[in-house]
Amino acid sequence: MNEIDIFDIKTDRETATVIICFDLVNELPDNPPPKWVKGYYRCKCGINCSGVNS
Repeated sequence: MNEIDIFDIKTDRETATVIICFDLVNELPDNPPPKWVKGYYRCKCGINCSGVNS
Protein backbone atom coordinates (compact mmCIF):
# COMPACT_ATOMS: atom_id res chain seq x y z
CA MET A 1 0.00 0.00 0.00
CA ASN A 2 1.62 3.21 -1.19
CA GLU A 3 -1.11 5.84 -1.08
CA ILE A 4 -4.45 6.45 0.60
CA ASP A 5 -7.04 9.14 -0.10
CA ILE A 6 -9.14 10.05 2.96
CA PHE A 7 -12.55 11.28 1.81
CA ASP A 8 -14.67 11.26 4.96
CA ILE A 9 -14.25 11.42 8.75
CA LYS A 10 -17.37 11.09 10.89
CA THR A 11 -17.55 11.59 14.65
CA ASP A 12 -20.49 10.80 16.90
CA ARG A 13 -20.21 11.97 20.51
CA GLU A 14 -23.44 10.17 21.48
CA THR A 15 -21.96 6.74 20.73
CA ALA A 16 -18.27 7.69 21.14
CA THR A 17 -17.51 6.57 17.57
CA VAL A 18 -15.11 7.79 14.88
CA ILE A 19 -15.37 6.44 11.32
CA ILE A 20 -12.64 7.14 8.76
CA CYS A 21 -13.40 6.32 5.11
CA PHE A 22 -10.60 6.16 2.56
CA ASP A 23 -9.54 4.75 -0.80
CA LEU A 24 -6.47 2.61 -1.37
CA VAL A 25 -5.11 4.25 -4.53
CA ASN A 26 -3.87 1.86 -7.25
CA GLU A 27 -4.70 -1.14 -5.06
CA LEU A 28 -7.26 -3.90 -5.63
CA PRO A 29 -7.95 -7.08 -3.66
CA ASP A 30 -5.86 -10.16 -4.53
CA ASN A 31 -8.81 -11.78 -6.27
CA PRO A 32 -11.12 -8.97 -7.51
CA PRO A 33 -14.42 -9.67 -9.25
CA PRO A 34 -14.01 -9.91 -13.05
CA LYS A 35 -15.82 -6.59 -13.62
CA TRP A 36 -13.12 -4.79 -11.57
CA VAL A 37 -10.22 -5.83 -13.81
CA LYS A 38 -10.85 -3.00 -16.29
CA GLY A 39 -11.48 0.57 -15.25
CA TYR A 40 -11.05 0.29 -11.48
CA TYR A 41 -7.97 1.54 -9.68
CA ARG A 42 -9.12 2.07 -6.09
CA CYS A 43 -10.48 -0.02 -3.27
CA LYS A 44 -12.78 1.68 -0.74
CA CYS A 45 -12.09 0.94 2.93
CA GLY A 46 -13.03 2.24 6.33
CA ILE A 47 -12.00 2.10 9.95
CA ASN A 48 -14.67 2.16 12.67
CA CYS A 49 -13.35 3.13 16.12
CA SER A 50 -15.92 2.57 18.87
CA GLY A 51 -15.67 3.57 22.52
CA VAL A 52 -13.39 6.54 21.84
CA ASN A 53 -12.93 8.64 24.97
CA SER A 54 -10.19 11.12 24.04
